[in-house]
Amino acid sequence: MTQDVSGVVAKLERAGALLGELDQMAFAYLADHPFTFDVTLDRALRQYTVVVHVKETPASLAVVFGEVLHDLRSALDHTARLLVLADGKKPVDHGPRKTAFPILEKRPERQVDIAPGVSSPIRDVLGLVQPFMAAEPQKDMLWRLNHLNNVDKHRLLHVTGLSGNGGAAFVPAPLDPSRATTQEQRRHVVRLVPDVPQVFEVNEDEMFEPATVAGLWGYTVGLGGPDSNWGNQLVGVGRGMLVHLAQDVLPRFGPFLD
Repeated sequence: MTQDVSGVVAKLERAGALLGELDQMAFAYLADHPFTFDVTLDRALRQYTVVVHVKETPASLAVVFGEVLHDLRSALDHTARLLVLADGKKPVDHGPRKTAFPILEKRPERQVDIAPGVSSPIRDVLGLVQPFMAAEPQKDMLWRLNHLNNVDKHRLLHVTGLSGNGGAAFVPAPLDPSRATTQEQRRHVVRLVPDVPQVFEVNEDEMFEPATVAGLWGYTVGLGGPDSNWGNQLVGVGRGMLVHLAQDVLPRFGPFLD
């Protein structure tokens, strides 16, 4: 029985459009110079204490990210319903055993199935795409999607924040934008962690009063706040899940949906 997959495609396309919107929102935040520095010199100890002040990311970033998660998870559940119909069964719309796409971290004793039950060939493919097939199930894209979507749907908005660091030199304050730092100036790795004092030992020729920092900064909006790494870049996480569904998971079920 042929099934119309246009709804699933529409969900994926909407997720892609939202990711484009999210990318623009994140860029606007980053372009607004979201961090400043307090730099204090202790000349006797030859130390600088640097405190970074970071402008909070807007809640709208987490809201749009949650909408991406919903569309992706919904595309899977729509696919589950289509598979049941293609198998000649009637989907279950209510109750704890309703029709939904299973996402399992641990291998079950029985073959993975979709309520009220689908044919063995479909169950075989369902098993192949499960997180429990991965070496590290909690890093699997399906597991992350299911977990992140449940948090957003049932608990609270996801934490987002500026994440990054820079190779910076200490220079006289106020900073002169027209004056570039030179290769000879010593570099220190300054993390963009808000309101946490960072102490740096410096040479005599680096001590200025007042002082600031200048250098090349690498930063992004991360999922999980300032301690997140580049692998948790907010838009990148969403795109990774979208690509996984569109290229690695859903096409496997195409033969059953004709």
